Amino acid sequence: MPLRFFIILLLGTPLYAATPLVLTDTQQTYPLASHIELLPDPQAQLTIEEASDPSFADRYISSPIGAGIPLAWARFTLQNDALQNDRWIVLMEIQGYELFELYVPDPAAPGRWVVKRGSDGLPFSEWDVKHRYPALRLSLEPGQTGTFYLRLHNVGDEPLILFLSLWSEAAFSARDHDEQVLLGIYYGIIAVMVFYNLFLYFSLRDRAYLYYVISMSFACIWFANFNGIGKEYVWTEIGSPWGFWRIHPLTACLFWLWQLVFVRSFLHTRAHTPRIDRLLWALIGVNALAVAAALMGQHQYFIPYIFFFLNLEWFLVLVTAIVIWRRGFRPARYFLIAWGTHIAGVFLLFLVVYGWVARSFISWNALQVGHALEAILLSLALADRINILREEKEQEEESSRQAQLRAQTAELQAQIAEQELQTARTLQMGLMPTTPPTLAGFELAGRCLPASEVGGDFFQYFEQDGKLSLCMADVTGHAMEAAVPVMMFSGVLETEMQYGHSVERLLTQLNQLLHRKLDRRTFICFAIGEVHLETRSLRLANVGCPPLYHYRQATGRVVELEGGGYPLGVQPEGVYAATEIALEQGDRIVFCSDGLVEAANGQEEIFGFEQVAERIRQGCADGLSSAALIDQLVTSVQDFSGDVPQADDMTCVVLRVGETLS
Repeated sequence: MPLRFFIILLLGTPLYAATPLVLTDTQQTYPLASHIELLPDPQAQLTIEEASDPSFADRYISSPIGAGIPLAWARFTLQNDALQNDRWIVLMEIQGYELFELYVPDPAAPGRWVVKRGSDGLPFSEWDVKHRYPALRLSLEPGQTGTFYLRLHNVGDEPLILFLSLWSEAAFSARDHDEQVLLGIYYGIIAVMVFYNLFLYFSLRDRAYLYYVISMSFACIWFANFNGIGKEYVWTEIGSPWGFWRIHPLTACLFWLWQLVFVRSFLHTRAHTPRIDRLLWALIGVNALAVAAALMGQHQYFIPYIFFFLNLEWFLVLVTAIVIWRRGFRPARYFLIAWGTHIAGVFLLFLVVYGWVARSFISWNALQVGHALEAILLSLALADRINILREEKEQEEESSRQAQLRAQTAELQAQIAEQELQTARTLQMGLMPTTPPTLAGFELAGRCLPASEVGGDFFQYFEQDGKLSLCMADVTGHAMEAAVPVMMFSGVLETEMQYGHSVERLLTQLNQLLHRKLDRRTFICFAIGEVHLETRSLRLANVGCPPLYHYRQATGRVVELEGGGYPLGVQPEGVYAATEIALEQGDRIVFCSDGLVEAANGQEEIFGFEQVAERIRQGCADGLSSAALIDQLVTSVQDFSGDVPQADDMTCVVLRVGETLS
């Protein structure tokens, strides 16, 4: 919409030597450009008396006045050979003149002049003819010849553009009626599109529709200023300084500011073309500065630069749409078609200006026609955007349904798994003694704390033939992975214990059976202590479990009892040995699984053998019972770990010799 660019093009239209214009009854409209002579008056010093004085006659020229001479006098001569028309209207078919005055000889007072005015610098109520373009009446009786003078003044350094024509009153009235209808259609289309897109915005809350409504509204104001509708119906009483050349760049920049914001939102340039997106942001900033300049009254200094950037923005938006369309964004094709109609309107206006296409209301207003088509097509593009959003919403809803179904399935599976775990826990915990046997001179206690609902640790007591066997096992893995082998091992162990095997023989039998039944990834760490109740001797074997702890009452020290041999199930033929020690009154034997020894804290430090031994020593020195010693040991480990979740099962078995319960 760079009007200045069109004006510059119009300057290339030559003004031919002025000759009288002959008016006839067969023609109702005449171009005046070739019949105009111009007298530059850059300082606005000449009066009508001077401009019409014969001494100035030879100063009139018939060539265009260039930029930098915005003020001049013009004259033209009419010869009325028409018999039916004596009232005519001089029409300036372009906006923006600060001064547009027609001096008509006063028939009642020879040598005097009647002044007719209709310019942008005046309120509309003071215009001679109430029309959207400046228009001035004159009368010329049939058979008469008269010379008329125009005083012309443009704003700033804008050149004078003599887009003048002469109309009979009847032809002028008919033209005005037809053009008002067509303009009404245009503004009606824009109004419908504005309300349509506003409805979509409030329905969908998609800001792209709001941005488009704002940009379209400013475009409508720009066109209303360009074709005079605004002056005729809206800002009728506004004169200088808020005239055409201030409203024009202001609304153009506001249009482009919001148009670029819309383009960014609609085409998703930030995601599709980040580099172009940054350039669009820069141009938005330029337009914002131009708007500020227009509001502060400095627009005349920025107009040349403003329209340079506007022409750049036309091209950039076109390139952006092409790039994003080629990258597969479907709405971009509608945008490209719509924008193509806008550019086609600009091109058609160029052709009219150059005289390659006949001037008509449609061709002269090609920009508005293109804009109306653009509004309709962009609304289709936005409608396609709705379809895309609907498809995306349906996909999201389907994904949500699938996710909900998966969540429900997972929840059901979790409930089933939880029930299975509870059942497995009940079965596993049922394999271990709830209360220890009561034996004269001995006190027993044991506890298993799985890391999950079920685990791989296991302990058991067996009393047979004057002997007490303390057993602790740790199966590889956790949860159900280890629970099943634990249950199987419990049955195998109980069966083999019935045969009264020695410790060494028991381990050999268990190893062979487990090697056949377990997969190669599963093995069992096992520790057993066989106490001869009468002699208080203890035979120990440990294959894979942490060392057993022996607290000696006599010395007050804790000794680690190491074992040897491969865990059960690793090799088909294993060699196992037992160690025999004597127990004295006050001694403790403590079995601990690796879940206690290897418990970690937030600093990835482990509790360790030394701390286990120290807690045992302290508890024994304090005379704690077996159960109380286990409680203290477990509490110490949990305090050490803090918020770190338990990573492994924790099992502890304590045998105290020769003391009563404390």
